[in-house]
Amino acid sequence: NRQINNDLSVRISGMGHKSEIAGRDAIYNDRWGAAFALAYKPTDRMEIGFDYYHLTTDEMPDWGVPYDNANNRPFDVNRDNFYGIVDRVFRKTFADIYTLNGSYRVSDSLKLHGVVRYGQTGNAYVASAPERPDTSDADPANWTLRANAKRRDAVTNYWAGQFDATWDVKTGAFEHTIVFGLDASNERILNRRRATVECATLPCTGPTSSPTQNLFNPNPYQPWTVGDDGLTNRTRTSVDSFGLYAIDTIKFGEKWRVTAGLRRDSYDINYSDFNYNTAVGSERSNDVDFWNWHLGLVYKPKTNVSLYAAYGSSSNPSGEQLDSTSLDYGGLDARTEALKPERNKSYEVGVKWNAFDEHLALGAALFRIEKENARVALDASTVALVGEQRADGIELSASGNITKAWSMFGGVTFLDAKTTASPVAANIGAKFPNVPKTSFSLTSRYQVTEKGNLGATATYNSKRYGGTSVAQSTFIPDYWRVDLFGGYQVTDRVEVSFNVLNLTDELYYDALYRSST
Repeated sequence: NRQINNDLSVRISGMGHKSEIAGRDAIYNDRWGAAFALAYKPTDRMEIGFDYYHLTTDEMPDWGVPYDNANNRPFDVNRDNFYGIVDRVFRKTFADIYTLNGSYRVSDSLKLHGVVRYGQTGNAYVASAPERPDTSDADPANWTLRANAKRRDAVTNYWAGQFDATWDVKTGAFEHTIVFGLDASNERILNRRRATVECATLPCTGPTSSPTQNLFNPNPYQPWTVGDDGLTNRTRTSVDSFGLYAIDTIKFGEKWRVTAGLRRDSYDINYSDFNYNTAVGSERSNDVDFWNWHLGLVYKPKTNVSLYAAYGSSSNPSGEQLDSTSLDYGGLDARTEALKPERNKSYEVGVKWNAFDEHLALGAALFRIEKENARVALDASTVALVGEQRADGIELSASGNITKAWSMFGGVTFLDAKTTASPVAANIGAKFPNVPKTSFSLTSRYQVTEKGNLGATATYNSKRYGGTSVAQSTFIPDYWRVDLFGGYQVTDRVEVSFNVLNLTDELYYDALYRSST
């Protein structure tokens, strides 16, 4: 950090990181980055800022362990088993992001603000998914699976801008803070799909791109001499979005607040598929406009207690997940390009209490989220907006200091998420995939001495089911995880710290791959 003068300051930072994953053979994750930021204040009313951010990563992607569908559980294999091929598997990413922002105070009651951002990112990888286990041999030592390749080589260019005004105005007994503005973005993605082949044009002959691995004793170092230069096709995706919005927060008296907001969006996505010789294979698009709104009420019976209620709507246009072209993964396909957006409604009531002389923030909320027209695949060629989904939940949270020496942060969420209506009878009542019914996390830190501290984090997730749009019978079990940490301030400029992750050496799984294959 450097203060050049009263009006100008700059900051330059950098980082480098090399790591391996405990208990996972051959896995590594390296990254480095740099950032530059400038802040300039030419007048008392104007502020201008600019920053640049770069990140490069190089890693060996790890897609976990195989699932035993026959016994409905992950196979009991060694935790250090890696089913990829070291000479084939990689993941390299980069990001270069430039941001310019500024604000101008027109008067004591009116402030203008704007931000413009340009970025380019890259994501190239070949990963090995341990799928399709073959357990037909009488001897489990001969069981195998396929190290199926998952590939991407995408570069994204985008720009985005947001401009708004904040206006404080009083009308009678009501005090208004009105924010109105617009935002726009343009995103272009080129994804070069490649296959592991021996020649530059298809079709080719040669070794399969999905080698076999022994299920219990995989060899990630087996020779892999097949090239990765076969360009099967390219996809270009472009998205243009534009939004107008206005939000009014109204204060009347010391106890009441009302917030009302309205937003209009335009979303235009275009997708083109080219084969290796640039001929167009397919094109599809979706261009929609939609409204959403929000209404909230806050009542403060005491200065440190807030009771609130809120309602809001949101929308999910077709193709919003830009890294996929599959319906199950939120991509745009031929069956969804003519569909209107899915519509969601959210309801929430809760209380917030700043306890212990307002040093500890406690919260409790009851909420419901409804999707009234979920996409449902009626057959192989037809998708319709005829499903209904609902998530009911309770959230409890705490953040802050209980005493000067003892702090805590965390919460627990109870969630019941399921399909409530569908023309596919088997889907009715089905849970959401990879969503735990109960999730808990609590971090507690204690300042043991003036210079030393100790703490712990406890995390719990209940059983989660696999599946795509609805949960199937496959699942991963619940788990507890406990981490310890601490630190000691050696000098004003030097602090040493330690972390003990997964203190009890608990074997757990973060998620179940959606296809459960």
